[in-house]
Amino acid sequence: MADAQSSNDESAETMRSVLHRISKEIRDFRAEHKEDLHKLKEELKEDMKTELKDLKQEIYRELSANSTRIQVHETRLNEAETRIDEGETINMAMKDALIKSIKEQKAMREKLVDLEGRSRRNNIRIYGVPEEKEEAQGVHGIKRALKEKGVRFQTPLDKMRIHWDSNTHIQQRTRRSAGAEEERLLRGDTRPQHYGAGPRVRGPLGGGFPLCLPTGTQGGEESS
Repeated sequence: MADAQSSNDESAETMRSVLHRISKEIRDFRAEHKEDLHKLKEELKEDMKTELKDLKQEIYRELSANSTRIQVHETRLNEAETRIDEGETINMAMKDALIKSIKEQKAMREKLVDLEGRSRRNNIRIYGVPEEKEEAQGVHGIKRALKEKGVRFQTPLDKMRIHWDSNTHIQQRTRRSAGAEEERLLRGDTRPQHYGAGPRVRGPLGGGFPLCLPTGTQGGEESS
């Protein structure tokens, strides 16, 4: 019994000794690596701070770049909207100008038609004078040809002096000339009119009525 008790005591002592040694080794290990753990912890903290700082800067740069791109796009959109507005304004102005031009063109066409009609009413038909190419002094050739045939004009044509072989007639206006011709016919003067066979030559006359000038002798009364 005593031997057994002694053996148990030794085993317990040995166990305590082993535990004490393990505990001491743990304490020594902790003591030895406590500083290393602290350094590791600080290094991890610094690394995390650095990485977070870098990540923050990168995010800031990306945000700044995105903000710049957004501003550029906004500027372009504003410019595009401005150009569209200007284009619409120009289109409206061009449309108004086109409509105005069409109206003016229509009015001009009507004036040209009216002027053409008036010019045709104011034409003077000369028989017996060949039609030639008009030149700068072409009217003098016509006057010369008429003079050779016994018909002479004194300008301006709105106060016309016509010299016939019989006598001289002064026509204040071409319309009055036509009226004188009508009066002559009403009086019963139906003497035949002798016209030349050459092609017709037309020129402007300020009175406003077609006038046929014979190449032969004509009689009639003076009209004022």
